[in-house]
Order: sequence, then C-alpha cells, then structure tokens
Amino acid sequence: MNQLKSLGRYRIKGVLGKGAMGLVYDGLDPTLDRRVAIKTILTSALDEATARQYSMRFKREVRAVARLNHPNIVQVYDFGTEGDLAYIVMEYIEGKELKDYFDAKHAFDLATIFRLMLELLDALDFAHEAGVIHRDIKPANILIDAGSHAKLADFGVARVTETEGEQGEATRAGAMVGTPSYMSPEQIQGQTIDR
Repeated sequence: MNQLKSLGRYRIKGVLGKGAMGLVYDGLDPTLDRRVAIKTILTSALDEATARQYSMRFKREVRAVARLNHPNIVQVYDFGTEGDLAYIVMEYIEGKELKDYFDAKHAFDLATIFRLMLELLDALDFAHEAGVIHRDIKPANILIDAGSHAKLADFGVARVTETEGEQGEATRAGAMVGTPSYMSPEQIQGQTIDR
C-alpha cells in the first residue's frame, strides 16, 4: 500500500499515519486543487463478513459526517472503493493529534485547555443534535490545527440514531465499539448510549 499513487481521482502524495485497518494518506483532489486526507481500509485482509461490516461503517461515517458542517468537526468530502481498498476523503488538517501534546514541552496553558474543551463540547453537541454519537472520543481522534483549534475526527464507529436499522446491522447488541481505555462506563457495560 505504500507505493499507491492514486485512489479514484485523488493523487497520493505520501502517508500521514496508520490506523487500525489501513493507512491515512496525504492527497490532492486535482479537480478542486485541494489538499485532502484519505483514510483507507484494506478489505482483502478481512473475512467477507468483517469486510462488509467495515465497508458499512465507512459509508455510515461519510453519510453522517457529511451532514455535520461545523468548524470543529473534520469535514468529509467523498467515499469510494478501488480494488481491495475502501477509502474516505476528508478535510486535510495542518496540525497534530491531541495526543502529541501530552508532554511538558508541548503543554497548553489553562485558557487554551478551556477553549479547546469548549470547542469539542460544541462539536459533540452539534453532532448529537444531528443524531450522530461519535463513540470513540480519544486524543488520537482530536486534531489541533495550525491556529490551535480543536477538530473532532474519525466518526468510523459512530452511531446514527435516526437510522436504527442500519446501526443494528453494523453493531451487534451488546458489542463494544471504540477504544476501551476511553470508553464511557455505559459503553464498557454494553449498554445503549444516547450521548
């Protein structure tokens, strides 16, 4: 996957990072002359049922987040498949993950911490009002842009409350989704979460 030059109409410039099931690429949309991030899942490494589940999650993320036009939520532009790769094309954020600031050298002052918290809470409230529950809030899914503003990313395990039939197929009852060390007690116990 490192030698990839393009996906659909998007040109690949390099690798930004590695996710649980694939890579995130630095890309270019030549039609709009816009830098983008491209998140991929290598479906050939999965059994058929799991590949179908991840493809459904990708589609759900695109549809759910595409409705969320908020300054503190990473914008999703497109979804596609090519060969054994499924991919999401997103807003490119010039900056770092929140987890990269967890040392004394990069620590935020108290005023910045409060502002970032308010931005994230506003983004979560906006998503919840639109019927989207993120379910995987963690430092790796919070980006800090060049202007020191928070951007909530990766709605891949989001629950879309208005389409329960679709959600029920993607996430079995009682199944845990998310990162255990950052889950709410309700998630860990397999209970329904509504916020």
